[in-house]
Amino acid sequence: MDLNLENMSFKKIFLIILLAAFVVGALIAVSIFLFGSFGQTEMKLLLTTIIIGGYSLTGLCSSVLYGRKKYVSVAIAGMIVAALGFLVTTTVVWRIPPSIDLMQEVLLFIVLSGSLAHISMLLLAKSENKLVNKVISLTIISITLLAILLVNLIYQSVFNTAYTEGITLFGIGKIDILFYLRLIGVLAVTNVLGTIATPILLKIASMKK
Repeated sequence: MDLNLENMSFKKIFLIILLAAFVVGALIAVSIFLFGSFGQTEMKLLLTTIIIGGYSLTGLCSSVLYGRKKYVSVAIAGMIVAALGFLVTTTVVWRIPPSIDLMQEVLLFIVLSGSLAHISMLLLAKSENKLVNKVISLTIISITLLAILLVNLIYQSVFNTAYTEGITLFGIGKIDILFYLRLIGVLAVTNVLGTIATPILLKIASMKK
């Protein structure tokens, strides 16, 4: 019982912070559009608002999964990554003097946060239907593989234009850059397909009952 109360309290605190971030971000954006001169500070505030919105949405996906008491480790990881991603990205935006030293980390958190949010939403759709669960599992595998390839690409070549020798895959060996990008494209398509197919299959399964 105490554990359930602790879980509810954690979720309530997270949702309150999330709502407060949305409200503050919206007020900042509205004030900039109405009264701002769109100078450097206003643009940074606007970027911060976008960052708040983006990471709030990814964190919300994970918090819903946490609230259902399903795959809690995935849900907690999603919320933590969203919070860290917000902090790192905001630091880059407001850093003085401006620097791109942390750009790899910014891109890393975008990929990880988006992937965990996507996986969280799919896990919410788990059902008793075996076909639906298989599609969800395959889609999650596809999301994970895509995230791995993107993270590898970010850390090896985001600031490197010398692709002639290919991309090294975590020290295993070099892969032709064109083939590497083809793999990313294939995985992106399968992610979309699996995400769209899941609710359709759930609907079909419910009609059979």
